Amino acid sequence: MSAFEITPIGAVRSGYRACDEIPPGGGAAQLEIFEPFAEGLLGIELSSHLIVVGLFHQADRSRLTARPKRADPEAAPRGVFGTRSPARPNPLGVTVVPLLRREGLRLFVDHLDMLDGTPIVDLKSYSPGWDSVFCATRERRARASVLEPALLASLLERGLENHLGKAAAHSPEARLGLAAVFVAVRYFGVDARDPALSVTSNRCDASTDALLGTMGASFSECRLHIRPEEGPLTLRFEYEGCALVLRSRKNGVAAEPGRWAESFEAKVEANAPSSEERDEKPAA
Repeated sequence: MSAFEITPIGAVRSGYRACDEIPPGGGAAQLEIFEPFAEGLLGIELSSHLIVVGLFHQADRSRLTARPKRADPEAAPRGVFGTRSPARPNPLGVTVVPLLRREGLRLFVDHLDMLDGTPIVDLKSYSPGWDSVFCATRERRARASVLEPALLASLLERGLENHLGKAAAHSPEARLGLAAVFVAVRYFGVDARDPALSVTSNRCDASTDALLGTMGASFSECRLHIRPEEGPLTLRFEYEGCALVLRSRKNGVAAEPGRWAESFEAKVEANAPSSEERDEKPAA
């Protein structure tokens, strides 16, 4: 197929001039749309989120494999088509962002992971029922056990905010659930959405929402169980025959992710029976 041209419809305006300046979860930015495309913005405010397609104009187009050098230098390389690396033959970036407001030809957004001056190729309305695949799984290139606490926390927080919205994601109950998942995945060294990781909670509140949003767990696949009990939030995470029981303390969740483990009393149970086995009743 012969080469073709794409005409940018706008440009990114942000404070990020280099990739290592962009926060792991993206940051605040403005999308400046060029005047000839102004009519295409009609009704865009009716969408809470947008899909932004940008051209990573500074990316290396010669790369076909990549590895997360900063996050996990020992990780095995993967083909770029199975990663989100900006280095690729046709470096198009696709990001979902919340639309905060519009001022004429400028759209104010958050969580954008594009450099200042990045050409905007297209904008689309995000449809939660169509674009969201809640059951999707993906093995991250970097191992959870070696990620810096702040980086791992930002990855989990992004999933929680996408699930609940920014305000609800910062409620005390949701933060406690988030912190518990953080502690569990660091202990087991697995991705939060690993199908083998399950959890049992004694509550059904915003902390449960946090489990759903960060783990992608559901009742139907038996990764999430509710066993109501009085007392502080108690979460039992299970993975391959081992259980980590986290009982919340009264001190709440610290601001620094590296101290989130202090929010819980922890107990480890090796060769522990699963939730399904503990629920089984002897035959009559």
